[in-house]
Amino acid sequence: MYLTTIIVSAGKGKRFRGKKQFYKLSNKIIVIKTAEKFTPFSDEMIILLPKEDISKWSKKIRSIMKHKNLKILPGGKHRYDSVRIGLENISNRCEIVCIHDAVRPFIKRKDIIKCISTAKKYGSAICAAPATDTIKISDNSGFIERTIDRRKVYLVQTPQIFRRDIIVKAYKQVLKKQHSSNITDDAQIVEMAGQKVKIVPTNHSNIKITTKKD
Repeated sequence: MYLTTIIVSAGKGKRFRGKKQFYKLSNKIIVIKTAEKFTPFSDEMIILLPKEDISKWSKKIRSIMKHKNLKILPGGKHRYDSVRIGLENISNRCEIVCIHDAVRPFIKRKDIIKCISTAKKYGSAICAAPATDTIKISDNSGFIERTIDRRKVYLVQTPQIFRRDIIVKAYKQVLKKQHSSNITDDAQIVEMAGQKVKIVPTNHSNIKITTKKD
């Protein structure tokens, strides 16, 4: 099945105090290091960058990546805006869409493979790590309201992979009605559109680089 990978790399890095996707990790720019993890599985790859960085980084990324079907596009204000732009530019041949955060460079090959196969089977799949800490819900005053059964709690990661028809329809349906920074991932949009998403349990090493400590 024709698979398009969308690498979301248009963040401003406010908490990091710099655009972390352009920092080097093991002598390689993070966005490239991450994208290369998906090259073996991708018939097409779309990388979303900050608009102001397209001219600076596009040529360099292309010279290293050498993917035959690589598109580098300016992203949007919010993460979901960038994904929407990616979805609007996928090939007509695309059947499966794989969405991944550029600043998650530690994703393992076996987890990518498992998530792809699960999405093909169920239509939607995401990588997520089981919670190991006790989870509390607070009230508006900061007091504990209740404790959640952590056996049912997962810390969501990427990749998040969907059949093209499911993710495209969900984005059109949900964003037409709601423009909210409270939307933090693609699975949430698919859920809001009334679709089920299958969890692929992974470990905690697939972190999202957020601060310099990471």
